[in-house]
Amino acid sequence: MQQTFNFKFFFFFLSINFIFSAFLFDIEFLFFGLFGIMFHLLKGTFSVIHDYIYLNTLKIFFLFLVRIIGLELFCYFFEFLV
Repeated sequence: MQQTFNFKFFFFFLSINFIFSAFLFDIEFLFFGLFGIMFHLLKGTFSVIHDYIYLNTLKIFFLFLVRIIGLELFCYFFEFLV
């Protein structure tokens, strides 16, 4: 008995692969977009602190706080994506 080609299965399999790959592609752009925005925000805050705060102890304290905020943002973005 000769087996015939099953077009329904082929198109179903092809459509599932396209949907899954498009979903991963969208997640990739969301991932890079969120972390690009976070990087830009943190680097801008670092430069503002370096430019406008002259006391070294305050500068170190605020830079430490910005790093803590960066870690918190990273955790929130990662929780959002997962």
